[in-house]
Amino acid sequence: MSLPDGAPRVREVGPRPRGLLVAAGALAAAGVAAVCVLPRVLGAAYPPWSVPVVTTAVLLLAGVVAGQVGVLRRQAEQALLLAADVAAFALVGVGALMAAVQRGRGPAAR
Repeated sequence: MSLPDGAPRVREVGPRPRGLLVAAGALAAAGVAAVCVLPRVLGAAYPPWSVPVVTTAVLLLAGVVAGQVGVLRRQAEQALLLAADVAAFALVGVGALMAAVQRGRGPAAR
């Protein structure tokens, strides 16, 4: 039995969207953690180490919880793309900051 043309189709929601949402949480957590950890690695005293740890835990938990909500599971692909954007933006920012710090040291510091 097939649906007539123009009939709304129901997407099946299975384990795949849950995995996508957990991956989205992990990507966002990695991006935020990289931005928080870099100043500490470069010698700054801020932010405290608890900030990236708590942020990572909260974003991972948010991905797991979002996987349990049907409405959010339907948007899993968009959430993964947004999280990939956040992680890529963080990577570019971290890379630019590292390049600026290396350039600021000059040849005598190397």
